[in-house]
Amino acid sequence: MAASPVSMTTEFRGESITVEMQAESCPACGRDRIDGRGMDLFTRLVVDAYKSRHGLLTSAELRAARRRLGMSQRQFAEFVGIGVASLKRWERGEVQSEQLDRQVRLHSDPDYAEESLNELVSELVRRQGETSEFLEDVVQVAAEQARAYHRTSGMRVGGWFGGGGRSIAFASAA
Repeated sequence: MAASPVSMTTEFRGESITVEMQAESCPACGRDRIDGRGMDLFTRLVVDAYKSRHGLLTSAELRAARRRLGMSQRQFAEFVGIGVASLKRWERGEVQSEQLDRQVRLHSDPDYAEESLNELVSELVRRQGETSEFLEDVVQVAAEQARAYHRTSGMRVGGWFGGGGRSIAFASAA
């Protein structure tokens, strides 16, 4: 039997998921067959398709986020505040929760962190019932810090800013 590209469909968490992969087709009955190593790949492809469908980071995206920061799994897990065993499972193809997915994104994607900060400031402003230049300064400086952090290959920078008689200082060790 020769391997060829096939579409394979299965059910995962109550959803029908179809993935493309190499599989052997039986010449007698025409059924597609995958071996043990192929099953591992099939499972990861199915789980990643599910993650993608639900807006979660896929296994490859998790690895890429970690590698962009030049961190081992242990370092990244500590940086994000998750267990290293959980990170390893997610990179191998298990599904992380939406909450933990957001936590990973906040620590590894400056655009996502900036967007989340903007949402927080908007909510604070809404609750206060007025706009605040100070809060707007917080967003601007925090966004600049996030971009600087990611531009410097893991070397974090610190700084301070103030407004309205208040100031915020931040710095972190590399």
